[in-house]
Parts: sequence; structure tokens; C-alpha cells
Amino acid sequence: MTVTTIKMSNSNFQKLSEGKTSTIRRGVKDYRLGYALIINDATGEKLAANIVSISLANIATLTLKQAQRDGFKNLPDLIQELETIYPDINRLEPITVVSFSLYK
Repeated sequence: MTVTTIKMSNSNFQKLSEGKTSTIRRGVKDYRLGYALIINDATGEKLAANIVSISLANIATLTLKQAQRDGFKNLPDLIQELETIYPDINRLEPITVVSFSLYK
């Protein structure tokens, strides 16, 4: 069985302790519901998570609630982060929204 892994920058990984419960990835990703490991790209630290939903969207249709689940106070901050990570992303391009809960 292959374990789903989700890599995060150190700053996004740190948001997990502040209640971050989702991540947004460019393109259509093939994640699976269930057990996953979230990995801090900078330190290699790992946390076990349960992927509870996977949906497709685009930047133009993101909501404040999705931004808050991703650890941002508002939608403009999330969009700015996405455009920093993916400088050439189109606002209508597909993105994958992965919601999860962390195992204690």
C-alpha cells in the first residue's frame, strides 16, 4: 500500500498547530481519501493525517471559508500566497483542495 504524502513549506507546516485543515495544490492531483503523511519540506518532520475530502476548484471560486481552513485570515492573503508559490498560475486553472484532520 502506498501512503499519500503531502509536502508543505515550513511556514505552512507551522500553521497546522494553529488549526490549518486544508491545502491547495495546482492542477488536478491524485490524492486518496484516508491516511496520509504531511511532511515539512524544510525539516523533514512528519505528521499523520486523515484526508477527509478532495475537491476541484480554481482561484476565482475560492471562498473565505476555504482560505481560513488553509490557515489564512482572509482570501486575498491566500491568493497572494498561491500566486507566490505558482507565479504563472491562471485564476481559472484547476486546483485541488485537500481537506484533512490530524491524528492526535
